[in-house]
Amino acid sequence: MESMVYVAQPSPFQDEGVSPLANQTYVWLADAIVRGELQPGSHVSEPWISTKLGISRSPVREALLSLLDAGVLTRERGRGFRVAEADPQSACEFYDCRILIEPECARLAGPHIDDEVVATAQRAFDEMAAAQERHAYGDRLNASENFHRAYRAVCPNRHLVQIVNRTAARGLQLRAFGISRPGTLEQSLEQHRLILDAFRAREPFHTLVEDVLRFSKERVLFTLTAREHDRPAERKGPTHD
Repeated sequence: MESMVYVAQPSPFQDEGVSPLANQTYVWLADAIVRGELQPGSHVSEPWISTKLGISRSPVREALLSLLDAGVLTRERGRGFRVAEADPQSACEFYDCRILIEPECARLAGPHIDDEVVATAQRAFDEMAAAQERHAYGDRLNASENFHRAYRAVCPNRHLVQIVNRTAARGLQLRAFGISRPGTLEQSLEQHRLILDAFRAREPFHTLVEDVLRFSKERVLFTLTAREHDRPAERKGPTHD
């Protein structure tokens, strides 16, 4: 019997297009990447993951290909998979695309906000604040994704929701670069408070969602640009074989 993958904290990452065991592997890997346990440039192999999680290589391969498709991993011919690096250009392109689709998802969801959405978003907001207080930044990022999934759940365009959710892991992976700037988490929390207030008042909130994305983009690009000036020309992360 195959072992089950265990993730200590609830994760927002899911891939419903793969088998259940591959989805659990996808969740574990995405969570480890966002939390920084697997650093950008790190090599990840099927045998290493299979041994670590106590499962066969088939669902591992399925999860790796799914994360490759999501932009979280890259693949080099003859060298396997690596955690995707981040640079200012790719981050800018990612955010430009996200800004086109996420606010539209929020706009469509607006008329369908109900008490259940408000309650779900409130729980996620409380988790964000609590994680921020204890400096648990991986939990903080995951809770913010769960906050946004609260309104996506009632967006009537399910194809759009699928596309947005598909970018979650890469989005949080990039956001992790921007949270170190002073005041970033505090301002982000206030932005989410304003969205929650709009939920309660049943007011449109898509422009507030766009504000969150533009703020995150600015912080991430600042950090990545500074890092580009400081880093060596070539640097690879550790290997997990």
